[in-house]
Amino acid sequence: MTTIAWDGKRIAADRMCSIGNAPVRSPYPKIRRLVYKNLPAVMGTSGSVEYGHALMDWLQAGAHAGKEPELSNDVDSNYCMVLLATKDGVYLFSNSCVGVPLGVIPWAAGSGADYALGAMAAGACAKRAVEIAITLDVNSGCGVDVLRLGVK
Repeated sequence: MTTIAWDGKRIAADRMCSIGNAPVRSPYPKIRRLVYKNLPAVMGTSGSVEYGHALMDWLQAGAHAGKEPELSNDVDSNYCMVLLATKDGVYLFSNSCVGVPLGVIPWAAGSGADYALGAMAAGACAKRAVEIAITLDVNSGCGVDVLRLGVK
């Protein structure tokens, strides 16, 4: 799967994806910038790369009602989550294309989420939290990408 971490200022993600059972470095970053509800935002995806990027593309295009991407609800093989953060809140989107406000900082998603949350609870920033998760989670790896909210 992956590790996405949000510390209130930065979002970080590992770079690993899998093709079948083979771990490889993803050619596409799992995190992006966008404008959401007229606010600068950052987002990151975990789970199915194909569906996660389709969901991020939809959010980046303005999340127009009625034009949601066609995402499978097969949670075993095609599930995805997108963690979206603005200065006003954190939202979790999944295959249902409904944003659930989380209201909790820090936050993490993916198979390494518990490790990342533990690291941030101990004072680590999002980048360091993902680095720590990579050492403990076999489904995360290949380096870390980081974006800071509001900074290009």
